[in-house]
Amino acid sequence: MDRQSLWPHAVLIEDAANGSAVCQLLRRQVPGLIAIPPKGSKASRAHAVAPLVEAGQVRFARKADSLIEELLAFSPRGGVDDQVDAFYQGVLWIEAQYWRGRGHSSAPLPMVFSR
Repeated sequence: MDRQSLWPHAVLIEDAANGSAVCQLLRRQVPGLIAIPPKGSKASRAHAVAPLVEAGQVRFARKADSLIEELLAFSPRGGVDDQVDAFYQGVLWIEAQYWRGRGHSSAPLPMVFSR
């Protein structure tokens, strides 16, 4: 399956630290590239997404074992959290842009996330 057949698609890059420079370099080469500014701390993003995961509004692909392990081991005090932070950013973006942005008043459909 090529990138164009995935509709709608977006490539999210955190617009902080090195992300801004990456966005500038790749904007012309990567269709659907979106720079998103991080809102709040990693811990606050985790707390914002946790109810969606607990309510079953987010589902995981079978190949997401490393992400799930990292989510379960997440600590706001630090540690390995690259996948976790990307996951939280993605869920919050989808919630804001798709679920709320499309005027859905009912609970969102489960989404599948995979690395």
